[in-house]
Amino acid sequence: MVSEGHSDEEIKGFFVRWYTKRILALPEGSERLWLMTIPWLAPAVALIELLFLLRRLQSSGQSARLLGHEPAELEPGWDLD
Repeated sequence: MVSEGHSDEEIKGFFVRWYTKRILALPEGSERLWLMTIPWLAPAVALIELLFLLRRLQSSGQSARLLGHEPAELEPGWDLD
């Protein structure tokens, strides 16, 4: 097709018509936006949730209970406040 003088857009259009949009390495439009943001967004949300969980456990004293200790059983000098 190149030797016949077709432009890049014409060649791309031919392949998209023949094989559908899944032939494209980088989809166009909103599909590209989703493919680029989800891999970064999902771990960021999970990290934020984990931080909130740890903070809530720490403030309620449950972090010591999860480790098998009651807050009163911890070594002297440790301050849970």
